[in-house]
Amino acid sequence: MPRNNQGKTMRDPDFFLHRYAPTTNLMAFLEVPYDKLVDCIAQWERRRDKYREVPVQKTEIGGTWEQRLNSLLPLTLHSPKAMISETQSPWCVYVDNGMQGTDIYSDPSYLCQILGVHEIAITMVRDIPKIKPGSTQFSYSDGSRAKKIVSETGYYYEVPGRYIAAHRESRWEFVEQGEPFPFEELEQYQARRIKDRLTPEMVERYCSHFGIDLFNPDFYSGRACIFERQVHPDSPKLLHFPNQRQP
Repeated sequence: MPRNNQGKTMRDPDFFLHRYAPTTNLMAFLEVPYDKLVDCIAQWERRRDKYREVPVQKTEIGGTWEQRLNSLLPLTLHSPKAMISETQSPWCVYVDNGMQGTDIYSDPSYLCQILGVHEIAITMVRDIPKIKPGSTQFSYSDGSRAKKIVSETGYYYEVPGRYIAAHRESRWEFVEQGEPFPFEELEQYQARRIKDRLTPEMVERYCSHFGIDLFNPDFYSGRACIFERQVHPDSPKLLHFPNQRQP
């Protein structure tokens, strides 16, 4: 891992985009004190425990960001482990151990709404033709202005914010919703290749305007814990991160 003359870890995009993919290809940040976030999740899980045979276990963890990510292993299909960690900022980070990467648009989105806080969710998946479609996304949600909309079939939250994406499904598409921030590199959105209109480096720069040092492993320090629910023993598992060679 790259270090400067003082021995401090520096910017290391490969750590996030490759070595700890898919977990760090998708991450959610919530601007909320760690204790408040953890207490909210614990209460939410206790309400859901009545439908489970085994309650969710909460475990405090320490160590470096690398060690914390390794504590999510094995990766599984249904993401039974979710980690919440403090950072060197007012934001906490949320990742889980899903084989396809962190499910950033499920629990983190709900937490943003019920806590009434800001959320940033990022996606940085490398495009591999004929194997895996690429996607780069930056999403900002203002949960403090969420509106509860009641319909005949239930209710949902309408959350204002900003969403930008360059992603490939059957073809490359560029999408943007909401009002642009002053710091956005709007001219880049006109790039000839759609995949170049939003890049991981741009997402990194956008995050920096909120005090998030996205590609610095040392940024992810402070208290951390894992919430873990039971998973079927026959569920498919990955015992290591796919891009890391094993001895």
